[in-house]
Order: sequence, then C-alpha cells, then structure tokens
Amino acid sequence: MNKKRSVIFFALLLSCLFSAIYVIGFMMITPQSTITRLSMNQIGIYQNQDNANKVMESLTAMNLKPYSYQQDSLTIVVCSLSEDGVKTKADQTILAGAGYAYIYKEIESKDSAFKEAVKNQDFEKVMELMQNQGKGN
Repeated sequence: MNKKRSVIFFALLLSCLFSAIYVIGFMMITPQSTITRLSMNQIGIYQNQDNANKVMESLTAMNLKPYSYQQDSLTIVVCSLSEDGVKTKADQTILAGAGYAYIYKEIESKDSAFKEAVKNQDFEKVMELMQNQGKGN
C-alpha cells in the first residue's frame, strides 16, 4: 500500500513539474503582442470648427500641445497626449486652473501603425489613425 502511494505521489509530482516546464517554455517561444497605451485629456467635442480652433489657440497659449480629429461632423479636441499617464494627469492642474473641463482618456492598440506613430511621437498620425478607427476602418 505504501509503495502504491509513493508511485502515485511521484507521478503527480512529475506531471506537475513537466506541465510547468511546458507552459514556461511555450510562453518563451511565442511572441508576446504588446499593447501601446496612450493617455490624453479630451477638452471638448465641437460642431463648429471655429470654436474648436479658438480652444486649440487657447491651449497653445497655455503651453499645451492640442490636437484634433474628426468623427462624423464633430471635431474632437484633445491635449497632453503621452504614453506617461502621470504627465497627462499633471497637465490637468493647468486645465483646471484655466477653467477647462476635461475627460481623461486612455487608448490602447495592438496596431503596428499606431505603435510606430506613438514611438516616433507623430501624434498627427495617431489622430489620423484614431479618426479612421472611429469610422470603422
């Protein structure tokens, strides 16, 4: 009876050990798809392009870098685009001090074009990709 328990114990131990080795080895050889996360403060959504331009001028005067993109007939104005959410949140004090309402947003993407645009700090391209994504392209 004692031999039978020992055999079962070692069989379970070895199967757990080999399973762990298999899982770890499999995780090492499969490519991990990384997600690119971009933080931003959305300032507003405007039907009138002139109003969006005025807000963008005001944000520029506050040393913030505003961006806009189109979604249907609306212009969406955002600023403080960064991979560092802490920096984006720090810019919120400037916005609040100037009386601007904002919404903190994070966008995640596995798209290689999006990753490359963020890596190159080409936020105009990022806005274009976001606009295309909003249209379902």
